[in-house]
Amino acid sequence: MRLKLLSVFIFFSVCVFATHERGGYITYTPMGSGVYKFHIYTWTNFTPANSGSDRCDLTLFIDGTDTVNCPRINGTGPCPNGGIGVDGVMIVPASGNYGGIKENVYEGFYTLLPGMHTFAIVDPNRDANIINVPNSVSRSFALMDTLFLYNTVDGMFNTAPVVNYAPVDNACQGQPFCYNPGVTEIDGDSLDFSIAKSYEGDPNNSMGVSLMNNETIPSGITIDKHTGLLCWNSPQSQGEYVISILVREYRRDPKNCGHVYMISETILDFPVLVKVCNSTNITFTTSLQNACVVAGTTLTLQANASGATNIISPVSISAVGLPLTSMSIGNNATFTYTSTGFSASGNFNWTPSCSAVQLNPYPVTIRAFDASLPPNANYSSLLVKVISPPPVNLTATNLGTSVALSWNAPPNCNQTSGDTVQNYYVYRVDSCVNFIPSSCQTGVPANAGYLHIGTTPSSVTTFTDTNVPPTNMCTYIVAAGFENCSMSKATPGACVVTGIENNFLNENISLFPNPTTGNINLKITLQNPGNLKISISNTLGQEVFSKTENNVSNNIFEYDLSKLNRGIYFATICSDNTKVIVRKISVE
Repeated sequence: MRLKLLSVFIFFSVCVFATHERGGYITYTPMGSGVYKFHIYTWTNFTPANSGSDRCDLTLFIDGTDTVNCPRINGTGPCPNGGIGVDGVMIVPASGNYGGIKENVYEGFYTLLPGMHTFAIVDPNRDANIINVPNSVSRSFALMDTLFLYNTVDGMFNTAPVVNYAPVDNACQGQPFCYNPGVTEIDGDSLDFSIAKSYEGDPNNSMGVSLMNNETIPSGITIDKHTGLLCWNSPQSQGEYVISILVREYRRDPKNCGHVYMISETILDFPVLVKVCNSTNITFTTSLQNACVVAGTTLTLQANASGATNIISPVSISAVGLPLTSMSIGNNATFTYTSTGFSASGNFNWTPSCSAVQLNPYPVTIRAFDASLPPNANYSSLLVKVISPPPVNLTATNLGTSVALSWNAPPNCNQTSGDTVQNYYVYRVDSCVNFIPSSCQTGVPANAGYLHIGTTPSSVTTFTDTNVPPTNMCTYIVAAGFENCSMSKATPGACVVTGIENNFLNENISLFPNPTTGNINLKITLQNPGNLKISISNTLGQEVFSKTENNVSNNIFEYDLSKLNRGIYFATICSDNTKVIVRKISVE
């Protein structure tokens, strides 16, 4: 239902109802043809005294002008207040002075056109006696999010971030407290987390909401901007607090990989209930590190956690993240755990396919918790980056005045939907260098000394270099570029002897025996006697041997190479400081 009645919004925002709201957030999902499905999540302090303020439906305000009625859809029984929604779900029973926590999910639909949109709700009133919100019982609870639908193919849709771990954990006075909402985002956008102030209803604002200017953010709170892990080093006062996390989404333009634009802002407003309790620490006994995995290979990680002796056993471990659930990235990861009462061990295993290759890493959140209600919990967060293997079978063939290259696609990365290979990028360096990328290095780093000499579409796996430099050695490498602006690992270098052997082309110059196990002979006959230098380099371009010979005409020279390691080397033979020929040597 749509109602263009801002006055309804203003009236509703200043009405005073019973205290109950503890936090919430808004999500939306594109359904096609511009239609979006909205979900409003709220967490309320539900007790018999507050039953009269329990909402059967909420009003979603769009762009300050339109409204959508959103009935509650979670739970099984009818709404106790006789509305069109159902009853909601109690997720934490009442305890002491803090009441219980009820989770409510409301649903509505709306059609959006390109442009900037804002979504807001207002619900009187906030819970009473919130320590960092003065006079909280008289202040309305509010949320406001922003979505940018750009008039481009990739910017015409967006799915909002989703919270997987509700904010229900114990916080103990004087003890460190951490919480991670376990946010997932299915569009491959990057997320940025920061601490923000909460919203409240404001009839004097065109949107009907504004930031609470006298809310105090508790000292000692930090958040990891990449993973969303929020930690409070030592809550000192008992009672209820409100904390808000601002989640920004950023998207890279696939037609201009250097352009990154913000696509949404989402507010997650949640309660922290600080109590007096004994040491109830749950700790991770192994530290999970960010990881990188090449598509087609297996990543295995283990998380171990243990709890203090006064927790309620057993300790359990769970994990959330797109690798575990997404239907669009190929093989899913698995997470299994075992518990022995006060300790638990979880195993994350993933063999991603090339469909999972993307520029941004995948956040994975691991939660260790006991059987208390609300639970004692701790979190460990990591980022898993999936990269493409390199193209394979790169060859470089000297055609005299040009070099012909050929290669094959990265193994198992020829998918025709999702994130596909768009181009191949060809690079050259004017020396013989055995390029070997590090384990998580993609593309070609700017400081590697390689020149980008050409690009082919994904259907073309050959390239001819017609601008060969006047040197005698070149190394070529190739990397694949994907639709989402990520790059594959680069191929190992393919070294080729190039150039034209100049005025000594017709001379008799040979190296033998080749391969050699120690000594090597240089036999040379020059039409015009002169001075000669032989320089031997390894595949990294480093000189490992050199010798100058004077007054050479018709000679055989013997050199001891027994101190060189086994491998391939290149001998450059110059006369009077003019490079004339390059020969490959194999030392066995």
